Amino acid sequence: MKYKSNTSSSLVKRASIRAISPIIALSMSITLVINTFLYYSSRQVKVVFHLLAVLILLIVSSAYAGDGDYHDLGHQSDLVGGAGVAYNSYVSDNKKVVSSIAQLGEPLAAITGGCTQVKNLLGSGTDPHLYRLSRADVLQMHKANLVMNLGLHLELQMQPILDDMSLFKDVHSVGDMIPAKRLLEVSPLVFDPHLWMDPLLWLNVITIASHQVVKSYPECKKTIIAGLKDYTKKIHDLDSDAQKAFQAIPAESKVLVTSHDAFGYFGKKYGIKVLAIQGISTDRQISIRRISRLVDFLVENKIEVVFVESSVNPRDMNAVIEGAANQGYKIDIGGTLYSDAMGASGAKEGTYIGMFKHNMRTILNAWNVEDHPFAAKEA
Repeated sequence: MKYKSNTSSSLVKRASIRAISPIIALSMSITLVINTFLYYSSRQVKVVFHLLAVLILLIVSSAYAGDGDYHDLGHQSDLVGGAGVAYNSYVSDNKKVVSSIAQLGEPLAAITGGCTQVKNLLGSGTDPHLYRLSRADVLQMHKANLVMNLGLHLELQMQPILDDMSLFKDVHSVGDMIPAKRLLEVSPLVFDPHLWMDPLLWLNVITIASHQVVKSYPECKKTIIAGLKDYTKKIHDLDSDAQKAFQAIPAESKVLVTSHDAFGYFGKKYGIKVLAIQGISTDRQISIRRISRLVDFLVENKIEVVFVESSVNPRDMNAVIEGAANQGYKIDIGGTLYSDAMGASGAKEGTYIGMFKHNMRTILNAWNVEDHPFAAKEA
């Protein structure tokens, strides 16, 4: 099955760049590194810089246009004074994949079974909506052959550098490859990026990402096919348990209140009404009016439990609880959910499946649901 990105222009750009000599690829690498330093500069400065970079590339390409040879990146010693091997080892580590978020990288690492080295840029408790790439992050991406991010404006602050890098390296925004009809549209052409809240939808994303890894490393195909088959069964079992757990709960009792609107796909999948203080992104200020309206709703509908998130400051949720208390109504925090970030690496919650099970257990226990599949924390 072939997957086509909604943004095909970057594929054309990549194909064009790879057809030119590796000297140009080196120039583009330098361009990206310098652009990292210009990350906080004005748009005008960036435009001038890119125009100069294009001029340099044209000069370099014209100098090599007439030699009649195609110079492969793996044979550069004659071109750069014997430094080709060193350059290649700097730019591309063998079978290295860099992922923006752990929800994407951790399943890929499990599926590839050690055939590739997967590095996640964002750790536990890190908000992808607000995260800005460090120079160390850019270096990690330089050293990988394949870079994966979700897209759909999740990694908003990273996007300019990811766009620049896509000119000369495989950068795949795998969420953008999901058909729009399967996404939640929150405003015209703006989609909810929290696809991992629906296990089966997220399995589609992981499958697409796995196919991209196979394209880059065909020698890993057999391992990845077997790993994906095993992972698919685990995800279907996870979804089946979640369906059973929520079926016994009356519809009027299934109201999930969280810090920001990251659980839309979760609510749609399992028939839960989801309310949040913030919208789908955490990069905007919350109005007092929005908090007041939420407080009024909770009091009027006798909602007794709300949830905070591991990657979002609980300050605003505490304001909601305080507002309800001022009306003589008590609201409890049912626990901490993992929304934009997973748990610590090495912990159960540091895996996608473990994170989902934690959220299920936290919600169901807070709702006083007994004898559900997630009741006991796994050893």
